[in-house]
Amino acid sequence: MLCGRKRAGKSSFVNLLLGEEVSYADSGNSVTKGIREYKHKKYNLCIFDTVGFDKKGESKELPKLSEKEDENVDTVINTIKKYEEENKIYKKKIHLFLFCINFSSGFFDCDEEKFLKFLLEKKYKIMIILNYIKNNSQKKKAKKIWKKNYKK
Repeated sequence: MLCGRKRAGKSSFVNLLLGEEVSYADSGNSVTKGIREYKHKKYNLCIFDTVGFDKKGESKELPKLSEKEDENVDTVINTIKKYEEENKIYKKKIHLFLFCINFSSGFFDCDEEKFLKFLLEKKYKIMIILNYIKNNSQKKKAKKIWKKNYKK
C-alpha cells in the first residue's frame, strides 16, 4: 500500500513500479481519491495507492513536528483500518507500506510523524521513499532524523 502526503510522488512511484503510466500524476493538485488498486500485467504485484493527507489551508512552509496535528491524516488512517476490516475475510492482506515523503522541506512534519507512528504501532512492514532529496546534506539530515526518532 502506497501512502503519504499530497504531492509526495505517490502516483509517479506507481507508474515507475508498473513500468507504464497508469496513475495520473499532477504536481499541483491531489489526484487520487480513496484507495485505488493497480495490478502489474506481467508479475503478481498489486499496489494500492491512497489519497494523500494534507493540512487544511496549506501554506508553502510545512509545520514542524511540535505544531498541532491536522485531522486529515486521521481520515487516511481510518480508511486503511476500514480497508483491513472489510478485506479480512478475503485474506487481502497489506504486505508492505510504501511511505512516500517529499523531503524537499528538510524535515518530517507532524502528520508524517503521526502516520509513521500508526504504522509502527501496528507493526507493519514499512519502506520509506524519500522523494525530492536534492543533495547529500538533505540525505544526511534524513538519516539523522531517522536514527534519532525511529531506529531501535
